[in-house]
Amino acid sequence: MIFRSSLYPGNERSKAFAEEPSCFADLNLDQIVDPITPNKGDYDLKPFFHAPPGTLAAIRYRHDVMRDLEKEVIFAAVTRFARRMQQMRGKLERSEKLYYKQQKDWWFLDAITIYCETVTGLRDDLEAGEPKFRRLQGVWEWLGEYSTGAGFVGLAEPAHRIKDLDIAPLADSGLAFCYPVGNLPVLTSGQPKPTSCSRDGVPFNAPCADGSCQLNRAPV
Repeated sequence: MIFRSSLYPGNERSKAFAEEPSCFADLNLDQIVDPITPNKGDYDLKPFFHAPPGTLAAIRYRHDVMRDLEKEVIFAAVTRFARRMQQMRGKLERSEKLYYKQQKDWWFLDAITIYCETVTGLRDDLEAGEPKFRRLQGVWEWLGEYSTGAGFVGLAEPAHRIKDLDIAPLADSGLAFCYPVGNLPVLTSGQPKPTSCSRDGVPFNAPCADGSCQLNRAPV
């Protein structure tokens, strides 16, 4: 199943216009759009308000989406999904700003786990909410396929195994526990320059001065 859009039905493509149409000011539509978008800067929503639906089918389609969102459990699920994805993006931004690779990898791992939990959370919440109309039913079906696919499972399972390790007491120990998530070695240590690694969760005294741990990565 291919996820397309919550704005346009069928094979219609999502449209967005960066420039505000000239009619907006004449009809005072800018006074409607401006107050509802200032706290949603991450989503760049204004271009979608600038684009007309185009067809009666698209208007009915959006009405169906809104009818499902009137259900409290579904609205709460979508709100929670948006909030958690915002947190995930914050982790990625923090990872980009950090200097030490080990710290960057740890924040990246945080982003992975939040992303995976958020996707499966929305899937389960929509199942519990039982959307009535086809659009959100389609989102739930797509999430079901996506979250059980090899790519998602291959990302989520090792990330959660690493996060489940209780390494907080070792943050100041000078040890670096190095596990691969896909092709990424994630060092779960608070030390910027680890001096030793672990194999299968048990530390040993192999040097790891450069942080690569290529010879000593423990499979998950």
